[in-house]
Amino acid sequence: MKNQLKIYAIILLFSFNYYGKAQITQDLRNLDWANNKGYMIYGQTIIPIFGQVSDNKLTVYGPRTNIAYKSLFQLNNDLNEQAKKENWDSLKLNTQIKQLNKSAKGGRIYLYLDRKTMDFANLRYFFSIVRDMNEKEIFSINFKQNEPYIALGERYASEVIYDIDKEVPDSFYVYVNDRQTGELSDFKFKVITMPKVQKYISYYNNNKVFTEGTLEMGLKTGKWTKYHPNGKVGVIENYNNGKLNGQVIEYFDDGALAAEKEYKNGLRNGIWKQYYYKLWIDGYYKNDKKDSIWNYYDTIGNITAKGSYLNDLKNGNWIYYINNHKESEGNYINDVENGEWKIFDTVGIVIAKGMINKGEEVPNSWTYYDNKNNSITLDTTILLVVDTMPQYREGLEGVMRYIKNNMIMPTTNSGEKVSGKIFVSFVVEPNGTLSNIVLLKGLSTDIDNEILQIFNKMPRWIPGFQNGRLVRVKVNMPINIDI
Repeated sequence: MKNQLKIYAIILLFSFNYYGKAQITQDLRNLDWANNKGYMIYGQTIIPIFGQVSDNKLTVYGPRTNIAYKSLFQLNNDLNEQAKKENWDSLKLNTQIKQLNKSAKGGRIYLYLDRKTMDFANLRYFFSIVRDMNEKEIFSINFKQNEPYIALGERYASEVIYDIDKEVPDSFYVYVNDRQTGELSDFKFKVITMPKVQKYISYYNNNKVFTEGTLEMGLKTGKWTKYHPNGKVGVIENYNNGKLNGQVIEYFDDGALAAEKEYKNGLRNGIWKQYYYKLWIDGYYKNDKKDSIWNYYDTIGNITAKGSYLNDLKNGNWIYYINNHKESEGNYINDVENGEWKIFDTVGIVIAKGMINKGEEVPNSWTYYDNKNNSITLDTTILLVVDTMPQYREGLEGVMRYIKNNMIMPTTNSGEKVSGKIFVSFVVEPNGTLSNIVLLKGLSTDIDNEILQIFNKMPRWIPGFQNGRLVRVKVNMPINIDI
């Protein structure tokens, strides 16, 4: 630890000056500006005041002399982000912060220039001066010799990053001077720093407020509010350093509660509730993934499903309900049914149970019961209409969503759009599995085969009932295809 402290102490003695092609971004290299026309980069406004070119013309490939600026506040944010990504310990982070706050009190300048010859592009001929708006010098630096690299248009380029070790005002000048009398003379830029804290408001076309909040160095911070076109509050969010952090509350345009959510550093973390005038979804996120127990409800508030997630996948025991009574119960492993599953009648008596292995029925493992727990043999007749028709657990919309999420769209030879309607027929067995899957009407061989494969892998349905008993039911379903 003593050696480590000694190394960090030595670092503190030096300010940050970097020569080379590494930390300058491509958007700065590519900038083409005209005198007195400003540009914004890294969240700061740069206005070129003047720049003299010996042949009085700028070519497509230069010569360029471009600068960018970051404030100390921005640099500290960058440093903290780097520390998170690289898992720095607190000692290293605190040492780097102290160094930064000492060497870059006035922020950091990023300079890119290119010239016709390697010698003209060598930084040993250049120096920079920072002055306030009254032309009083704040900072100056003479650049060292470097090795320019070949840039676009067979030109030679140099880059340097340097810290301003004294505080600067909200607006200041940066000079880049060439001590030669060759291709380029002085360049002068005006830097207008972004206010550290500023109010932000945007409006609809009818001049009603759409969103309002506070920006800190261009990043959202604190409470932000979005409004519906009728003026009622739509969303209340909380931000820290530009990322959602804390509670988010959403409302319908009539003022009814629509959602309660929690975020941490831009990721979903914590309680997650959604409403459709009554509680609709109630769960929990951990590091942006579903975790722990989740409850789902229908539009009138009856529970429809309850179970646990791990890393965004169903894992462990799940119970499904229909008309507010238990319909089935069983186990998932990584989002796939696995293990024993039970099916219940309307009063909670087990009327079927059997094994599912990796989403598929284990042959001859299912047993069916009457309401006195006696095993029975089911009628194998396939019915078309029954007292309670089978249904997908997430409804018809859930079927379409499952097809959309799992369908690999085949490419057409002509590239033309393919659309139409497919009719698929299948039998929902008493345990909810699908059998006898056939197409009554298709579109093309590739699409037809894809649909058949999807239905063969589809999760179990809620089975049909006739006179209180599980039965086999045939279902014919149209599916709209639009590729």
